[in-house]
Amino acid sequence: MPTIFISHATADQALAHLLVNFLKEAIGVPERSIFCSSISGHDIPLAADFNQYIKDMIKEPELVIILMTPTYMERPFCLMELGATWVRSHQAVPIVVPPVSYGDVTRTLGLTQSWEITKPEGLQKLREKVSQAFPEAIIEYRSPQTWDAKRERWKQQLPDILDALPGSSFVEKTVFQDAQRLIADQAREVQELAQKLVEKEAEIIVARGKLENLIGSGRVLVIEDEPLIALDLEQLLTDAGFKVIGVAQTGGEGRKLAERHIPEFIVSEIQFKDGTNGKRMLFDIAEKIDCALIMVTAYHELLLKEPRPIGYLVSKPLEPAEFTSVMYKAARERQEYSEIRAKLTAR
Repeated sequence: MPTIFISHATADQALAHLLVNFLKEAIGVPERSIFCSSISGHDIPLAADFNQYIKDMIKEPELVIILMTPTYMERPFCLMELGATWVRSHQAVPIVVPPVSYGDVTRTLGLTQSWEITKPEGLQKLREKVSQAFPEAIIEYRSPQTWDAKRERWKQQLPDILDALPGSSFVEKTVFQDAQRLIADQAREVQELAQKLVEKEAEIIVARGKLENLIGSGRVLVIEDEPLIALDLEQLLTDAGFKVIGVAQTGGEGRKLAERHIPEFIVSEIQFKDGTNGKRMLFDIAEKIDCALIMVTAYHELLLKEPRPIGYLVSKPLEPAEFTSVMYKAARERQEYSEIRAKLTAR
């Protein structure tokens, strides 16, 4: 029969291995005096009946060292070993591994004093308790230097082993109830956000309708001889809800597209590389077509000379927000002008 029975969960094998090595190397416990089912050399022999062998080993040990980890407290077989220790009144050394506490010891083994494994001063008490379980001649001698070295090694290795241990699969009732309340609160928040989303979507539909009324058909002709700028203008207009009916790169092409498509808005440069007089071009188009003129240029000084087309000015380099704002302003004022003209015509 073993002198020391290590009661532990198989999942905590790394911790059991650390303990067994410490008993042998630091305290001097003979190898054959330790039974630990998950450690080779201290485990159950080949072909032996597992249950019967455990029952035999736990009948009469001098000392039962219990590694009370969260996993240990959940495993039925471990609790049977704990019960056998209590029923047979074995000398027990409970080693508690947080979050297991002394309260768990008192609920199982009564008022038996325990050692919290994170407190290194307990190693000396463990040494004394183990030594009491053996006749003095059986414990192998360990020098103070060996003891100190092995104790330091224990302190260095323990944190990593504890971090790697599996946690509890159970939670306290209060924690579970708090989690349920949190889930319920979050479900309500999701429901409220979903309702707000529906309301926002409705607002967007209404706003889109107002924008469509404001813009009308939103037909825009772009006249710009810089391809990249023309591309930017086309994208901004499309994003703002307008419909680009054509892009011209010269004044002549711009005149033809304007006469063909009759746009409501013309977005144009006034200084062209081919020498086209952009102001004259816009002035001529405006005399033939009822449209709003938006001049996008860096040549502001040209607008001080005749002819001066009536319209809106956007400076280059282009600022998207400014350009979009001017387009909406032009659309709004065009709509207001149309409404006034319709009222006057109806009289």
